[in-house]
Amino acid sequence: LMSVGGGSQEAPVQTTFLLADTQIPKESFLEDTSSLLNNGEVPNLFNAEDKTAIMEGCGAAAQAAGCNGQAETLAFFTEQCRKNLHLIL
Repeated sequence: LMSVGGGSQEAPVQTTFLLADTQIPKESFLEDTSSLLNNGEVPNLFNAEDKTAIMEGCGAAAQAAGCNGQAETLAFFTEQCRKNLHLIL
């Protein structure tokens, strides 16, 4: 997710995530996949260190887009993930 969320100064990477039903070991994985499809993010996926890396990685792009503060930068990151990550079930 960090590579598709605009964490670099280069153009965002279009990424496809292919998930077959045989790759789902637990029902909770389906809930995470559903959340990713519906909201563009998985709740509590990133810890504090990951969020700091996201802020550093896409902070400049977020500011260029008019986003200020941690909440807006994380929302920018999530939106970039939604645009650039394609999930195939």
